[in-house]
Amino acid sequence: MSNDVVQAIESLPIGRFHHLHLARQICAWACFALCQECAAYIFDALEQQWLLSADDLGYFASAFPAGCVVGSLASAALLDRFGRRPALVAGTAAAAFCGALAAASPRFEALLLLRGAQAASWAYAQAAATAWYAEFLPTAGRGPLIAAVSIGWPVGRGVAISLAAALSWR
Repeated sequence: MSNDVVQAIESLPIGRFHHLHLARQICAWACFALCQECAAYIFDALEQQWLLSADDLGYFASAFPAGCVVGSLASAALLDRFGRRPALVAGTAAAAFCGALAAASPRFEALLLLRGAQAASWAYAQAAATAWYAEFLPTAGRGPLIAAVSIGWPVGRGVAISLAAALSWR
Protein backbone atom coordinates (compact mmCIF):
# COMPACT_ATOMS: atom_id res chain seq x y z
CA MET A 1 0.00 0.00 0.00
CA SER A 2 1.27 3.47 -0.76
CA ASN A 3 1.80 5.97 2.04
CA ASP A 4 -1.05 8.10 0.66
CA VAL A 5 -3.54 5.24 1.03
CA VAL A 6 -2.29 4.41 4.52
CA GLN A 7 -2.54 8.05 5.56
CA ALA A 8 -6.05 8.29 4.11
CA ILE A 9 -7.21 5.25 6.10
CA GLU A 10 -5.51 6.51 9.26
CA SER A 11 -7.23 9.88 8.98
CA LEU A 12 -10.72 8.41 8.63
CA PRO A 13 -12.92 8.85 11.66
CA ILE A 14 -14.73 5.78 12.99
CA GLY A 15 -18.20 6.12 11.51
CA ARG A 16 -21.27 4.42 10.10
CA PHE A 17 -19.26 2.31 7.66
CA HIS A 18 -17.16 0.85 10.48
CA HIS A 19 -20.17 0.27 12.72
CA LEU A 20 -22.02 -1.56 9.95
CA HIS A 21 -18.99 -3.76 9.36
CA LEU A 22 -18.86 -4.41 13.11
CA ALA A 23 -22.54 -5.39 13.12
CA ARG A 24 -21.93 -7.80 10.22
CA GLN A 25 -18.95 -9.31 12.02
CA ILE A 26 -20.95 -9.77 15.24
CA CYS A 27 -23.76 -11.46 13.29
CA ALA A 28 -21.29 -13.72 11.51
CA TRP A 29 -19.68 -14.76 14.81
CA ALA A 30 -23.15 -15.37 16.28
CA CYS A 31 -23.98 -17.69 13.36
CA PHE A 32 -20.62 -19.42 13.71
CA ALA A 33 -21.21 -19.94 17.45
CA LEU A 34 -24.76 -21.17 16.91
CA CYS A 35 -23.50 -23.76 14.45
CA GLN A 36 -20.82 -24.97 16.87
CA GLU A 37 -22.74 -24.70 20.12
CA CYS A 38 -25.89 -26.50 18.97
CA ALA A 39 -23.99 -29.80 18.85
CA ALA A 40 -24.43 -30.66 22.52
CA TYR A 41 -28.18 -30.16 22.29
CA ILE A 42 -28.69 -32.64 19.47
CA PHE A 43 -26.67 -35.55 20.85
CA ASP A 44 -29.78 -37.39 22.08
CA ALA A 45 -31.51 -37.20 18.70
CA LEU A 46 -28.37 -38.31 16.87
CA GLU A 47 -27.85 -41.16 19.30
CA GLN A 48 -31.43 -42.36 18.88
CA GLN A 49 -31.52 -42.13 15.11
CA TRP A 50 -28.27 -43.97 14.44
CA LEU A 51 -27.74 -45.87 17.72
CA LEU A 52 -24.45 -44.07 18.29
CA SER A 53 -21.86 -44.86 20.92
CA ALA A 54 -20.17 -42.34 23.19
CA ASP A 55 -17.17 -42.51 20.86
CA ASP A 56 -19.37 -41.63 17.88
CA LEU A 57 -20.74 -38.61 19.72
CA GLY A 58 -17.16 -37.59 20.49
CA TYR A 59 -16.31 -37.80 16.79
CA PHE A 60 -19.32 -35.62 16.02
CA ALA A 61 -18.29 -33.06 18.63
CA SER A 62 -14.73 -33.08 17.25
CA ALA A 63 -15.68 -32.70 13.59
CA PHE A 64 -16.41 -28.98 13.89
CA PRO A 65 -13.17 -27.92 15.65
CA ALA A 66 -11.14 -30.17 13.34
CA GLY A 67 -12.77 -28.53 10.33
CA CYS A 68 -12.00 -25.11 11.81
CA VAL A 69 -8.31 -26.01 11.95
CA VAL A 70 -8.38 -26.99 8.28
CA GLY A 71 -10.23 -23.80 7.30
CA SER A 72 -7.88 -21.61 9.31
CA LEU A 73 -4.81 -23.18 7.74
CA ALA A 74 -6.36 -22.85 4.27
CA SER A 75 -7.15 -19.20 4.90
CA ALA A 76 -3.56 -18.51 5.94
CA ALA A 77 -2.36 -19.97 2.66
CA LEU A 78 -5.04 -18.67 0.30
CA LEU A 79 -6.50 -15.33 1.45
CA ASP A 80 -3.84 -13.15 -0.12
CA ARG A 81 -3.91 -15.16 -3.32
CA PHE A 82 -7.67 -14.94 -3.95
CA GLY A 83 -8.66 -11.85 -1.97
CA ARG A 84 -10.81 -11.27 1.09
CA ARG A 85 -14.17 -10.68 -0.53
CA PRO A 86 -14.13 -13.72 -2.87
CA ALA A 87 -13.00 -15.87 0.07
CA LEU A 88 -15.78 -14.50 2.24
CA VAL A 89 -18.43 -15.16 -0.40
CA ALA A 90 -17.12 -18.62 -1.32
CA GLY A 91 -16.63 -19.69 2.31
CA THR A 92 -20.08 -18.54 3.39
CA ALA A 93 -21.78 -20.19 0.41
CA ALA A 94 -19.86 -23.43 0.98
CA ALA A 95 -20.75 -23.43 4.69
CA ALA A 96 -24.45 -22.97 3.91
CA PHE A 97 -24.33 -25.68 1.24
CA CYS A 98 -22.51 -28.16 3.51
CA GLY A 99 -24.95 -27.39 6.33
CA ALA A 100 -27.94 -28.11 4.09
CA LEU A 101 -26.37 -31.35 2.89
CA ALA A 102 -25.56 -32.34 6.47
CA ALA A 103 -29.18 -31.82 7.50
CA ALA A 104 -30.21 -34.31 4.80
CA SER A 105 -27.40 -36.74 5.57
CA PRO A 106 -28.47 -40.35 5.14
CA ARG A 107 -25.55 -41.76 7.17
CA PHE A 108 -23.61 -40.73 10.23
CA GLU A 109 -20.27 -40.91 8.42
CA ALA A 110 -21.53 -38.47 5.79
CA LEU A 111 -22.74 -36.16 8.56
CA LEU A 112 -19.25 -36.15 10.11
CA LEU A 113 -17.57 -35.27 6.81
CA LEU A 114 -20.12 -32.57 6.01
CA ARG A 115 -19.89 -31.04 9.48
CA GLY A 116 -16.11 -30.88 9.14
CA ALA A 117 -16.41 -29.33 5.66
CA GLN A 118 -18.97 -26.84 6.96
CA ALA A 119 -16.63 -25.83 9.77
CA ALA A 120 -13.67 -25.50 7.40
CA SER A 121 -15.78 -23.24 5.20
CA TRP A 122 -16.93 -21.17 8.18
CA ALA A 123 -13.38 -20.74 9.45
CA TYR A 124 -12.17 -19.74 5.99
CA ALA A 125 -14.96 -17.18 5.64
CA GLN A 126 -14.43 -15.83 9.16
CA ALA A 127 -10.70 -15.35 8.60
CA ALA A 128 -11.46 -13.47 5.39
CA ALA A 129 -14.12 -11.33 7.07
CA THR A 130 -11.88 -10.47 10.01
CA ALA A 131 -8.93 -9.52 7.79
CA TRP A 132 -11.17 -7.50 5.50
CA TYR A 133 -12.77 -5.70 8.44
CA ALA A 134 -9.42 -4.87 10.04
CA GLU A 135 -8.06 -3.43 6.80
CA PHE A 136 -10.64 -0.63 6.89
CA LEU A 137 -9.99 0.38 10.48
CA PRO A 138 -7.65 3.20 11.41
CA THR A 139 -5.11 1.98 13.96
CA ALA A 140 -6.46 4.36 16.60
CA GLY A 141 -9.74 2.42 16.92
CA ARG A 142 -8.69 -0.99 15.65
CA GLY A 143 -8.20 -2.81 18.97
CA PRO A 144 -11.56 -2.06 20.60
CA LEU A 145 -13.52 -2.60 17.38
CA ILE A 146 -11.87 -5.96 16.66
CA ALA A 147 -12.39 -7.02 20.28
CA ALA A 148 -16.07 -6.05 20.05
CA VAL A 149 -16.56 -8.74 17.41
CA SER A 150 -16.29 -11.35 20.17
CA ILE A 151 -19.74 -10.28 21.42
CA GLY A 152 -21.14 -12.46 18.64
CA TRP A 153 -20.05 -15.73 20.27
CA PRO A 154 -22.12 -15.41 23.47
CA VAL A 155 -25.04 -14.12 21.41
CA GLY A 156 -24.91 -17.20 19.17
CA ARG A 157 -24.50 -19.48 22.17
CA GLY A 158 -27.50 -17.85 23.84
CA VAL A 159 -29.59 -18.45 20.73
CA ALA A 160 -28.50 -22.11 20.66
CA ILE A 161 -29.45 -22.55 24.31
CA SER A 162 -32.76 -20.74 23.82
CA LEU A 163 -33.68 -22.90 20.84
CA ALA A 164 -32.36 -26.17 22.27
CA ALA A 165 -35.77 -27.61 23.12
CA ALA A 166 -37.08 -26.83 19.64
CA LEU A 167 -34.05 -28.07 17.71
CA SER A 168 -34.17 -31.21 15.67
CA TRP A 169 -30.74 -32.39 14.67
CA ARG A 170 -31.76 -31.88 11.05
